[in-house]
Amino acid sequence: MQLEGANLRRVSTHLTPVTDALTLLYHLWGLPAPTLHDPMAIALYLDPSLCETKRLAVEVDAKGFTRVAEGKPANATVALNVDREKFFQFYLSRVAP
Repeated sequence: MQLEGANLRRVSTHLTPVTDALTLLYHLWGLPAPTLHDPMAIALYLDPSLCETKRLAVEVDAKGFTRVAEGKPANATVALNVDREKFFQFYLSRVAP
């Protein structure tokens, strides 16, 4: 999930120690819209209804890409579809209420 537009402005203008630190971190990444991989993983753990998931076999190939490993037993729960609105409501209510 990428934090952009009004949601990014909400974090950067909330002016708390947490949002100030996040804003600095987002600038260090050097991207116009930070991707929230870790917050999504934690959010999904706390509220599994944020994403449609499926148990799949996955492996990392020689180039470092994570791929589905056909014909092997499932070893991971993979998020397939995200409820963007619900995720951002979850995230922003905690980071920049």
